[in-house]
Amino acid sequence: MTVTLETARRAVIYARLSPSPSMTKDENLAQQRDLCLEHCERRGWDVVDVIVERDTSASTGEREGWKRAVSLVESGEADVIVSRHVDRMYRRPRELEDLCDLVENKGVLLATVLAGDIDLSTPTGRAFARIAGAMARQEIELKTERQKLGHLRRVEAGRPFTSKRPFGFTWEWEHVPEEAEAIRDGYAHILEGGTLAELARRWNRQGVKTSAGNDWRASTVRFLLANPRNAAIHTYRGEETGSKAAWEPIVSEAQYRAVVAILEGNAERSLMRSGRSPKSFLSGIVECGVCAAKGKVSHLCQGWGPKLKDGSRQRRYRCREQCAGTSADADQLDSLVWLKVTEYAEQWVREHEPKPEDRERERELLAERELLASRQAELTEAFAAGLIDMAALKAGAEAGKRRRADIDEALSALQEKAAGSSIVGDTEYLFYAYDYENPEHHEGMRKAVRTVFSRIVMQPRKRGAKLSKDYVSFTPKK
Repeated sequence: MTVTLETARRAVIYARLSPSPSMTKDENLAQQRDLCLEHCERRGWDVVDVIVERDTSASTGEREGWKRAVSLVESGEADVIVSRHVDRMYRRPRELEDLCDLVENKGVLLATVLAGDIDLSTPTGRAFARIAGAMARQEIELKTERQKLGHLRRVEAGRPFTSKRPFGFTWEWEHVPEEAEAIRDGYAHILEGGTLAELARRWNRQGVKTSAGNDWRASTVRFLLANPRNAAIHTYRGEETGSKAAWEPIVSEAQYRAVVAILEGNAERSLMRSGRSPKSFLSGIVECGVCAAKGKVSHLCQGWGPKLKDGSRQRRYRCREQCAGTSADADQLDSLVWLKVTEYAEQWVREHEPKPEDRERERELLAERELLASRQAELTEAFAAGLIDMAALKAGAEAGKRRRADIDEALSALQEKAAGSSIVGDTEYLFYAYDYENPEHHEGMRKAVRTVFSRIVMQPRKRGAKLSKDYVSFTPKK
């Protein structure tokens, strides 16, 4: 028997999330549910189920809750599907036609609080449903156009895109002093040769939290420092727009691009992305000469020698591959390397001290990078206008990409040069300020080593040979 509005007795309520700027998600869904419950009570319908779907779109077709509501009608457990409006049920013509097919077999009724009843068993009811569906589809398209226009205006005005408060900024995009200072400290830390894991541990010790109130990890620190907003670089969908940002930078563009270049291309720092803390001053820094001769890279790590008569043990460095002849007393090697650093530091500072022309070079590089961005936009416009083909567009894009990489590498070198001078600038202070036996000094000492030397290799010794500088080779950083 065909179900009519007069004979219907059982209803299933369907509510789907449609967030409103003036209310929360839960409030929106509660409003839909309460309106439908009141409607069912007025009509004398028993509610057999209330189905609620969060964060779903009627235009995607991926709605398990809606499928469940339809299945209740198909199985005969419900007669009517009740929603606040037709746009909660369907927006695509295909979905409506499926419902019409269902009516022929089960006689389902659709009832809405705001748009009235929809009887798909009659030509008039189906016509009304199709018109309502078309209007709902039009609303989707208009909403999409409004969003695109709004995004375009936001890009042109340099306003940011964000759904949560970014670290370092207020909701009004003013700087949060303590967080902004932490960000500056983070960029300086990486430029000075520090690692992400070290920085995460430092911030956690200092009680610095993410904008969500969580502790830091190396991955979250990396994400923060790689974000262009810190340098007031406006982006949309991951691409730089070239628009002037509507907020003030926390760090300079040169600092930002230099750190990004380090994070993306510095493979020599194995601890850059790890959460491990070095056990000693030179762990992971000095290479094994035996492995190097075989074309492999293996670093010395700290271990312990055999027990002495008094029961104590000496710290020793040894190759991870247990190569013969590369084991050394840790105190002796620490002392030898640190003495070499302090001896060479003064020469390194003379050769790498920032010069006035460095600042001018930095401005030239940034200006060239901006010019490359505008040329890429011109290429895209030329392709859209049919003036060049896809091959020319790709060739131009690849050439621009290679040049941008070269520019970022040059900016990184300039910034590391400035940061390195601040680390080893006062050589007398460097000698007396650090103690290689004090674990709290290791981070600063490791930065100094990486600043002045690109490579340190421990060559094998014959059994009984005393450790000396003849067995350790140093390659100065250019």
